[in-house]
Amino acid sequence: MDNKQKNWLRLAAQTFETAGCAPLYLVGGFVRDTLLGRDSDDIDLAAPGTAAQVIAASRRFADTINRVQNEWRASFLILDPENGVARVVFQQKEQLLYFDFAAFGQATTIEADLARRDFTVNALAVPLTAFLANNGVIQTQDVTDISGGLKDLQISLVRAISAQNLLDDPLRLLRGVRLKAQLSGATRIWQIEPQTLALFTQYAHLITRPAPERTREELNKLLLGADTERNLRLLDQTGLLTHLLPELEAARGCIQMPGHYFDVFDHTLTSVDRVEWLTTPPNNFFGLGRETVSQLDQPAAMVQFWPQILSELAASDHSKLLVLRWATLLHDIGKPPTKQIDAKGEIHFYEHNRVGAEITRSILQRLRFSNFQVEQVGLMVQNHLRIGQLGENFNPQNYSGISDKATFRFLRDTAPVQSEMFLLSLADHAAVDGPRIVQPRGKYGWWRHLVLTDFFARKLLGPEPERVVGKPRLLDGKTLMQELNLSPGPKVGYLLREIEEAQGGGEISTFQEALSFARQLLQRV
Repeated sequence: MDNKQKNWLRLAAQTFETAGCAPLYLVGGFVRDTLLGRDSDDIDLAAPGTAAQVIAASRRFADTINRVQNEWRASFLILDPENGVARVVFQQKEQLLYFDFAAFGQATTIEADLARRDFTVNALAVPLTAFLANNGVIQTQDVTDISGGLKDLQISLVRAISAQNLLDDPLRLLRGVRLKAQLSGATRIWQIEPQTLALFTQYAHLITRPAPERTREELNKLLLGADTERNLRLLDQTGLLTHLLPELEAARGCIQMPGHYFDVFDHTLTSVDRVEWLTTPPNNFFGLGRETVSQLDQPAAMVQFWPQILSELAASDHSKLLVLRWATLLHDIGKPPTKQIDAKGEIHFYEHNRVGAEITRSILQRLRFSNFQVEQVGLMVQNHLRIGQLGENFNPQNYSGISDKATFRFLRDTAPVQSEMFLLSLADHAAVDGPRIVQPRGKYGWWRHLVLTDFFARKLLGPEPERVVGKPRLLDGKTLMQELNLSPGPKVGYLLREIEEAQGGGEISTFQEALSFARQLLQRV
C-alpha cells in the first residue's frame, strides 16, 4: 500500500470519527489478502452507526477527496441503502481502487459484525488506527478473530462460520468454492472443510435464488482462478454446477464417436483444464492431467507468435481470458440435443456448433452478461470447429492445403476473438485424446495441430506480405462511388466486402485491380 492510499485511509478515519462512526475497522478480504501477502485493490471497512450515518459519512469522505486533490477522481455509490453499504471508487486513467464501507447495523460491535460473515478467513478485523500506526502492516495481536480464521489462513482452509450464515445468503455456497479457486496457487492448494462442503451439498438447490448478476461475478472469478477443472468438479460434486448451469446435465454420460476418449461432460471439463494449461506460464501450476500434456511439444516452441497471443490475453484486464474460459466451458453444450445414431450405429452431432451458440447466448443472457460478451462467446462456440475443418487437407511440412481466401473468411468471421479461437481449438484437440495424446499417434496429431495454429497465427499476426487480414484498403467507399458512379447504399458495402475478401485471398493487390474487380461484380448483381 502506497503513501497516498494510507493518507486516504487517514482521511477516512477522521471523517468517520467526526460523523460519530468510529472506530473504523479494516475487515474481510483486505485483511485476509494482506496477511497472505496478496495485493488487493478492494479495501473493506466496517463502521459502527446506523445505515444512514455510514452512507452519509462515506459520501462526505468522497466529496473531501475530490476537494483536496485532483490526481484521482473519487466516485460515490450506494450499494445497499437498507444495510448501509457504500462504495467510493478511486480512478486515475485505467487504474481503479475501491473503498467499501459497511455499517454494523444491528450488530453493535465488531465481534457481532464478524459473526454474521461467511467464512472464517473473511471474519477478521483490524482497527484502522492500529494499521496506520504500524505503517500499513497488520500485526496479529491487533486482529479480532472470533472464529479461528487466523489458524485457517495458516492451513489454507475454507470453513463456514455457521449453516445459518450460508442460508442467509445462498450465494455464499458458490463463493466458498470460488474462494478456494482464487486463493490457490503454485505453492499453496486450499481445501474446503468437509462439514462446510456437506453444507454446500445440502443447500445446493438454493443457489438459484441470488440475483443473476451476483452469480455471474462469482462464476467469473472461479473461472479465472487456478485449478479450474478441479474446482468445477467440486461444484459438480456438491450439485451446485448443474443447478447453476442445468444445460450441462445432459452432457453427463453423453457418449461420443470412438475418436473421443471422454463423454461430453468430461471432455468439457478436460478442455477447461487444457486451456488453463495453455494460458498459464510453464510449471506455474498443474491441475488434473496436465502432467500428461506437459510431455508434448510446447506451444511456445512451435507457434511463432505465441508470446503475442498470450500477451493479448494479459493486456485485456482478463476480459479476453474470461471470454475464452466461458467459450471453452460451453463449446460442446449443443452436442446432447443434437446427438444422432445412424443405421450403422455411428454417432453424429450435426449442427451442434450452431445449436450450442444459441444455448450459450441463452445461458449468458440469463446471467446478465453484456451483449458484447454474449456475442463474443457465442461467436467462439459457433466457430469452434472451423480450424479443424480447414485443417483436414493441411500439409504441415510445407504449410499448404488451405487457401488464403478460406483463411481470410475464417479470420474475418471470428474477429475480434481470432487468437482466442486458436487457444480453444488447441484445448479442444488436447481434450479429445485425453491420456492417449502421449501415444505416438496422439503426439503426431498434437504436433500437427500446433503447426496448423502457427499457420493461422502467421496469417493474422505476421508481417504484411504474409497476413491476409488487416491490410490497407485498396480503395474506400467514396472513391468507389466516384469511379463507378454509384449512390450510397448497401451495394457499396457489398462491393467493399468482396474487394477486401479478394485482397485477403491474394486475387487482387492494386487500386486498378480492385476497380476492375468491382466493375465485374456490378455486372453480376
